[in-house]
Amino acid sequence: MVWGWTKLLEKARESNDVLIGEDHFTNEIPYFTSALASQIKFDNFFCEIDPFTAGILEEKIKTLPKNDLQEYVNKYGNTFSFYAFTPEFALLKQLAKSNTRIYGTDQILLVGEQVICSELYKITKNKKARDIYLDIEKNSKTNLKVS
Repeated sequence: MVWGWTKLLEKARESNDVLIGEDHFTNEIPYFTSALASQIKFDNFFCEIDPFTAGILEEKIKTLPKNDLQEYVNKYGNTFSFYAFTPEFALLKQLAKSNTRIYGTDQILLVGEQVICSELYKITKNKKARDIYLDIEKNSKTNLKVS
């Protein structure tokens, strides 16, 4: 009989889909998922982040030099939901660099407009829209009101 890690790998390789449950604020899940992804090439990864930020992060991970990526994370990291945490972000980097497609399935975080508006600002050619996006990005944290 084969048990443990070997059995998990065997079953995961035989499956079309692998579902890994989560336990917030522990490092075991991202480390376990990373170990699994280092043994098996996954086509897709569905995670608890909004779809826009998932696409933006995937693109940034693939295109920005290491120092620029770290600067980007330093500036916007608090908008990445659970991927603001180092183990989760390392997992996302590992998956993106192995060409696993990242799909976000969550709602936009309350302060998520910062990263989204910064990207929209870069691509729009409309001056008024650029001013609006810049204003939203700059004022995002101060506009957050807790009732």
